[in-house]
Amino acid sequence: MQNLSMLFFCALAVALFPIMSSAQRIAFTSLRDGNMELYSIAPDGGNLLRLTDHPGKDLNPSWSPDGMRLAFESDRDGNAEVYLINRDGSNPVRLTDAPGEDGRPAWSPNGQFIAYYHQSDGGEPQIHIMRPDGQFVRNLAPTSAHTQLQWTPNSQAVLAYMYDEQGTAIYRIDLDDAPPTPLTYVDDSDNGFSLSADGQRLVLAAEIDDFGSELFVLELDSNTPQRLTKNLYRDTLPCWSPEGTHIVFTAFQGGPPMLYIMDLASGNTSPLTTTPANFGCAWSLH
Repeated sequence: MQNLSMLFFCALAVALFPIMSSAQRIAFTSLRDGNMELYSIAPDGGNLLRLTDHPGKDLNPSWSPDGMRLAFESDRDGNAEVYLINRDGSNPVRLTDAPGEDGRPAWSPNGQFIAYYHQSDGGEPQIHIMRPDGQFVRNLAPTSAHTQLQWTPNSQAVLAYMYDEQGTAIYRIDLDDAPPTPLTYVDDSDNGFSLSADGQRLVLAAEIDDFGSELFVLELDSNTPQRLTKNLYRDTLPCWSPEGTHIVFTAFQGGPPMLYIMDLASGNTSPLTTTPANFGCAWSLH
């Protein structure tokens, strides 16, 4: 009877509090060693792994859907290009080799495409799409400078910052060439956003006072925002957990940036990294 009771309460706990997979990793950029390098860490703050070690700047990671590879931006060969590495940092492969800058890669959930930002010398910024082997597919749309990119869950549209007559907005740009649709207007295109895995919620950082930005969750169906943070300093660059239960973000608490993790059910926030000078995040599905 005692064993049955224990099983019942374990099952109840799993139902009420979704458990993050122990195999999940959070990739981020760190300046802890004096140069921009990529690291990954477990969601509980353990098992830190350095992924890159190069004099160039390595940043803006994006996981493949199976969690086995990372696309990222690097200027290690002289200008910004998109590269791939394995989950453990091995086997770096350069994907782009075009005049100008290529960066901000975003891997589609179906694994078939990588969207990235491209700007040729003196040209207009564009969103390009390629295969994971580097084969160019198409130019999707013009966009704002060095914009963050993210795919919708069905891999049929890309979210990006774009400018229009009303200001800066997070736009949905469909692959079927339908006119781009603004989802919400923001104050700054550097603060970052993240779409939940179910495509229903957008977490974003917005400037609200003289001190900096705070995090909000926007329900896309109702366009209703909910404020998540209220700090004296800047909270920015958020990313969702695959289960939609946690958010990792970069916080400037009067010093170098640190990564924090928030439990949305309780609102509790705790440091994810103990060494400062970390920013940005990408949470793997596996």
